[in-house]
Amino acid sequence: MATQAERRESTRGAIVDAAQRHFIERGYDATSVTEILKSAGVSRGAMYHHFAAKEDVFAAVFVRTSANAIRRAVTQPRGNSTAFDMLIAGCLGWLRVATEPEFAQVLLVDGPAVLGWQRCRSLEEATSLGVM
Repeated sequence: MATQAERRESTRGAIVDAAQRHFIERGYDATSVTEILKSAGVSRGAMYHHFAAKEDVFAAVFVRTSANAIRRAVTQPRGNSTAFDMLIAGCLGWLRVATEPEFAQVLLVDGPAVLGWQRCRSLEEATSLGVM
């Protein structure tokens, strides 16, 4: 039997998973909270237990997407590369990943518009900028 903490994490994960699919496919503005809830199979109260607003759900999606983008970008063979070579490879890898629609929509199109540049930068410090 799942613990309360496991159920909470499962509910939160379902919300973020559903929101991510909708934000990638339709964008932030075209996605309603009702669509997210229906896809996640959770109640409005459950969502607002975990997130204060739709923007906060988007922030969770942004962090996950940013972390996934940088993880993919830096998984290049390193060999005997210098630190500078690895930095350049990581930057080029991130640019390649960021052009993929599932990353571009969240990180480049909706992120700055929804969260603002400052908040995006702050969230990225914990994911992609920290790794780079």
